[in-house]
Amino acid sequence: MATTDGTLPETGLRKDTNWWGAFVIGLAGTILVTGIAPYVVQGTGALGIILIGVMTLAGCFLCLCLAELATMWPDRTGGIPGYATESFRPLVGNTAARHIGGVSGWAYWLGWFPVAPINVILTASYLAVLFNFSPGHLISPVGTTWGTPIGVTIVLVCLALLLIIFIPAWFGIRLGAAFATVLEPASEYGRGAMDELHQQTVSLLSFQSLPKAMYDIQIAFNATPTAGSDGKIDLQATEARIRRHYALLAAGRLPAAAIQLVHAPVFHGHTMSIGLDLERAMTAEQLRQLLAANEHIEIASSDEDAPSNLAAAGQEQLLVRVRSAEDESTPANRFWLWVAADNLKLSAINAVACAMEMSRLRPHGQVQ
Repeated sequence: MATTDGTLPETGLRKDTNWWGAFVIGLAGTILVTGIAPYVVQGTGALGIILIGVMTLAGCFLCLCLAELATMWPDRTGGIPGYATESFRPLVGNTAARHIGGVSGWAYWLGWFPVAPINVILTASYLAVLFNFSPGHLISPVGTTWGTPIGVTIVLVCLALLLIIFIPAWFGIRLGAAFATVLEPASEYGRGAMDELHQQTVSLLSFQSLPKAMYDIQIAFNATPTAGSDGKIDLQATEARIRRHYALLAAGRLPAAAIQLVHAPVFHGHTMSIGLDLERAMTAEQLRQLLAANEHIEIASSDEDAPSNLAAAGQEQLLVRVRSAEDESTPANRFWLWVAADNLKLSAINAVACAMEMSRLRPHGQVQ
């Protein structure tokens, strides 16, 4: 949608946060430095203070580098691996750049991986002193060359703390199964399909023969999952394309979805009936709140605002109505989602976004 000065509004990732987000981001470094500082000083003496200062300066420099990369690719997600891929893509090609990004991600998390074990070891050691319990029999899991002995009780406390840390990561929307029926409009196949739907509607009301050049069947006042064999439109091919696109987007992180395509006798607007079978029970309101966190989704606040192809006309968001398969007030595993979207609006937004991205990637200046 254009503004009054003819420019396009900014789209893409959200680039703001609140005080809680800033607090959590700042807390990561604080927990790491605060917990490890005593052991650094114990092992290196007064030199540890200087080393921590040097590492802090190096961290500030790295933050400035990341800020510069984030400015160059404001809508690129993935952090360091994503930036490494984009930086090397013009130099070594797409395949090699993706491998470089993968190595960068591996190296990044190799540095962060010991953070949780180190902190839980320190916490367990502090708890042993605070509550005056024995650390237990000393063992050397990696030998004295690479590490120091640790008590069995400390190890058990560490395992319990790591389990407590893991529990919050388990919560969220975890799909056990998903199934959807997609109602497709005639405008998805262009002007010819819309004209035929219009002509069939007029012909039926005036008791005349139906034109069937596009669909080879009656589609006016009729919902069907297949078109005629002599028509120009193949609904089964479209259904296969939707399944293929879902598999690419899911990338193995989401369960396989049973998808059925039905052609609806409407001109514009996609509508979908989606069934979710969650592994963890939650209330309908909790699911609404989780979905509403996505900027591309607008949750219907009441039954009077239920999504429809008419309500979605001109909207940039997906209109979603959430209903529990059981009582709304009690936690459940099964939910129904009724979704409506303006297929023409979303296609136009996607085309503009692709054009802007291609323009951004276009080389500027003279090619040497």
